[in-house]
This record gives sequence, C-alpha cells and structure tokens, in this order.
Amino acid sequence: MSRKTQKQKQHIEILEKSQQLKFRMPTEIRISKHNALYQTSIQLEGLDYTKLYRAYSGIRKSQIEPRVLFKVLVCAYMKGVYSSRKIEELCRENLVFRWLLEDQKTPDHCTIARFRSNSNLQEAFEDLFFQYVKKLEDKGYTEHSEVFVDGTKIESKSVYIRMAKAGQQTA
Repeated sequence: MSRKTQKQKQHIEILEKSQQLKFRMPTEIRISKHNALYQTSIQLEGLDYTKLYRAYSGIRKSQIEPRVLFKVLVCAYMKGVYSSRKIEELCRENLVFRWLLEDQKTPDHCTIARFRSNSNLQEAFEDLFFQYVKKLEDKGYTEHSEVFVDGTKIESKSVYIRMAKAGQQTA
C-alpha cells in the first residue's frame, strides 16, 4: 500500500452501510493572541470571582459556569451586542464565543437574560466591572483624569415652536 493511500485512510473513512463520506478534522479552536476578545478573556481571567460565586450559590444552577457567562456578556457588549437572543446566536455561531464557552453548553437566551437581570448578582457585577476597570487603569490602558457624562435631552421641534410662541405673547 502506498504512502498516499495510507494517509488517505487516516483522514477519510467510508461508512459502508450509509455510503457516507466522513472527514476527520481537528476541532480545536485557536484564536490569535492579537484578537481583542482573546485579550479581554485573558484580562477577565485575572479577576476575583468570589462575590459572583457566593451570590450565585443560592440561585438555580445553569449548565454554564457563572465566570464563563460573565466573560461572554462582557465580550458581547464589546461587540455592541446586547440582545440575549443575539448573544445566544453568537455563542452558537462565532468561533471566538465557542472558545470563550470553554467546551460548556451554549446558553439559551433565557439563561442569559436571567443571569444578567438577577438582582442578587448586581453587586457582584459592579465589583467585577470595578476590578476590570482598575486592572485596565493599572496597566495604562485607560486614564480617568477627565470624566464626561452626557445627559443631553433633545425635545421635539413642536415644543420649541410652542416655547417661542409663548415667549412672543408675553413680550
């Protein structure tokens, strides 16, 4: 048997009963170290999740670890995705999110929505975000010398017209 034939037999298996061709492929997901979500995941691994696990201990257990679900949420928010259904879709279809799940089952949108809206976890989330921002600041990625809060409210044109007319009548 030639070397080429041996190599083909290693990678291709013909299933006799169904006459289907099956390709064996490596399923390991490799993400570039330069990927922003990869870097975020590495940075989030360094946080202290004690408060999250403590707060999560009294809640109905999901099939996904809270630390992993938190990382998925942060990375989805970084991509501008906020809908629990869209986050579920990312977890099913995007390779980086498959990697973030660490071989755990893809969470459904109900699990995601329950996790992020649970009032028992809000303090833990605030703590984790504080730790993350502090870590980024310590590494020199952010600075907080100036903070801007934009609470601009723009009312409709009709309100300004009514205000202008009212001003003319009093003048």
